[in-house]
Amino acid sequence: MAKLVGPLHSVDARGKFGKAIVFIGWKGIKDARMWLKPANPKTSSQGDVRQIFAGLGRAAALVEKDSNFHQRLIDNDLIPAGQSKQSYMVKKMREAFCATVSDYESLITEYEGASSKSNFDTLASDLGVGEIDIAYKSTTKKWTGGAICYVLAKLGRLLFPDVSPYSTDPASWTDTEINAFKTDIGQA
Repeated sequence: MAKLVGPLHSVDARGKFGKAIVFIGWKGIKDARMWLKPANPKTSSQGDVRQIFAGLGRAAALVEKDSNFHQRLIDNDLIPAGQSKQSYMVKKMREAFCATVSDYESLITEYEGASSKSNFDTLASDLGVGEIDIAYKSTTKKWTGGAICYVLAKLGRLLFPDVSPYSTDPASWTDTEINAFKTDIGQA
């Protein structure tokens, strides 16, 4: 890697030259590197990881900034310094419900058998939450909009078991709990 004062006899050079050299500037230092084609292997293992994180990220995004749910995270000092609400929630859901592909599949199977499935499907439709299905994943399970809402409700139960509606298992939620959940995340 060469540091250049005047790359190609100019004051500055940035960008790609053919498919051979890339010129960049970082903190005032000019640099030239060999161009490497970005790798995106799209393996089935990578597809599984992307599938899981896509659904968890979409679930965390449902919590509005000024919602009661978000404020409870702050009041209980749950979000570590330097971490966003989004990254904290995704990490927590990943650890609790989707640590492995097998855990993810079990979560989706649990959701599919829940008596509240149709209520969560209706909620997802109301909120405009669609399905996520990475084509090159190895698992046959996919995130439906209802499953995305369901995993967020399970996180609420994990973090706030004494707060309504989370004091009840989301698998048996009725319209009353669904509406309270919708209000709690700021989507009412």
